Amino acid sequence: MTDKIDLPFVDDPAVLGRWKSVAYARSQALFSPATIPADPDLFYKGLEFLPGGKIDNPEQTWTKGALISPADKTASRYTIKNMDGMDYMFLEWKSGDYILRDMPPGYYVLVREHDYAKTNAGRGKQGGSYAENTTDCLTNTAKPGICRRPVAAKFTPAQLKSLPGYVPDSGEMWQLDLRGMDISELDLSGRTTDLMYANFDSLTEFPKELPEGFDPEAILESGKNPGLGIRALHRKGITGKGVSIAIIDQPLLVSHKEYGASLKSYEELFMRVKRSPASMHGAAVASIAVGKTCGVAPGADLYYIGADFWGSPGGIDFKYLAAAIDRVVAISEALPGGKKIRVISISRGFKSSDRGAEALMRSIANAMSKKIMVLTTSPELYYNFDFMGLGRKPGADPDSRNSYGPGLFWQKRFFSSDNWGSETTLLVPMDSRTTASPTGDNDYVFYRQGGLSWSTPYIAGLYALACQLDPDLTPEAFFKKALETSASGTIKHDGREFQLKRIIDPTRLLERKF
Repeated sequence: MTDKIDLPFVDDPAVLGRWKSVAYARSQALFSPATIPADPDLFYKGLEFLPGGKIDNPEQTWTKGALISPADKTASRYTIKNMDGMDYMFLEWKSGDYILRDMPPGYYVLVREHDYAKTNAGRGKQGGSYAENTTDCLTNTAKPGICRRPVAAKFTPAQLKSLPGYVPDSGEMWQLDLRGMDISELDLSGRTTDLMYANFDSLTEFPKELPEGFDPEAILESGKNPGLGIRALHRKGITGKGVSIAIIDQPLLVSHKEYGASLKSYEELFMRVKRSPASMHGAAVASIAVGKTCGVAPGADLYYIGADFWGSPGGIDFKYLAAAIDRVVAISEALPGGKKIRVISISRGFKSSDRGAEALMRSIANAMSKKIMVLTTSPELYYNFDFMGLGRKPGADPDSRNSYGPGLFWQKRFFSSDNWGSETTLLVPMDSRTTASPTGDNDYVFYRQGGLSWSTPYIAGLYALACQLDPDLTPEAFFKKALETSASGTIKHDGREFQLKRIIDPTRLLERKF
């Protein structure tokens, strides 16, 4: 994706000076000054706005409201908000996920240099290397085990005086995040359309009177279904039984009823925060892969590594992710022949030019040599395969192909193109998923908008089902057949018909041996 960058210069005296990064946020709504980490280890350190549209980086320019990067062909919007008496700049971060994969940008949060010392970031700087400032939690050998049990997450949601409206063209994710909120006193009359874009969980307290067409209990329940006939395969005994899946992600609530019985091993590597609580991301990807009610492969065994692979100085360093992959390979090598790990699910993308990418590619190649599929959100770098995520309206039948369209984060791009995608891009479910929640062993959460993070464990789970049927299966054969057996669908938008090609068809994919 590229932006319009031939923007005329408009002065903005309020932005002049040096700004320093203090945090990164997926959306502006998810940031508050209290969430600034005490010792942030951020890739983007900051910038200085100079008069006349110049930046201290000669490869960039600015105009009022936008930072322009001609080399990347991006115009990153900035806004300044005063919060608790201090100005915070929200600067869109248009990384490779935005440029190459059409994903919505997150935001770096910056403050003026003279205010930096007033923030948690300025007060909490530490010395030493990145590895010296992290902790590991491993079993004594490669033998599987649970090294730590992260405590359940505790959210402190903001109080709502009224329900926000959903703005389709804003680009903001999670505009209606109602997780953990008590909105029982709000009048939601006539707000069905907005509520259909809400995230909520088992702890959300809704009013007794809800608008027609919005049934949170039904939405939560239908969102557990992996869809496209997966549960019918389960009823035939195709559950991934006997197959081992590994996930590398954020700290996990290991005891959740959705996947706790499937978890054979939990370790941690390079964690910046000692004894971190469970994360929403970990609970989600684990339950999408192997969850008893939410998962694609509920019979599979799960081996999990909680890893924080940010390096310092200079930001993310993928050599730490490489080390986590190496650890998975070591665990797999210690398992009996029929129990070795067949797939590693990593809900993270990278570019070949990224720091540590060379080490990462070596570790991926090593795992592949051990007959382990390594699935990131950038598989096109080492397989002849790519994927994107499908969207679905809440309440629409998860098993019907006609219920799906392009995912929320990329549908605008899809509808503006006459021929989207390539012959090697597979489409799999992503939006409107219910997963385990990190807030408690029995809690669940509905995510109206997902990301490729949700599609990655879906494919990993599907590979586990295929490996149950064909223990000698290779990733290359799986990807080839998944594309060959995929289906197409037609959807209407603004009076036009669009063809959605290469939608995964699990039934055809698994109807016979590979």
